[in-house]
Amino acid sequence: MCSSPKTNQSAIKPDYKNYSLMAELSSEQRQRFTRVANTAAEKRARLEADKRKRLANSQKSTRWQLLLDIVSWIKHPVFTIH
Repeated sequence: MCSSPKTNQSAIKPDYKNYSLMAELSSEQRQRFTRVANTAAEKRARLEADKRKRLANSQKSTRWQLLLDIVSWIKHPVFTIH
């Protein structure tokens, strides 16, 4: 017995044909499609880089603010009782 899958000859085959979207486009349309797709990919990469940069800057500012708070507390210690 062979364990490889076999096609079922009695299975109903779909009545549509597989076709390529790009095959139906003209040369100008394909070039425009490619240009738009590349622009979108570049924009996504740029936005992701900006997001990483903002996150890094916010972490730096948070650390800087924490350091300033510690220095301020050392200069003027305040104890609160809850």
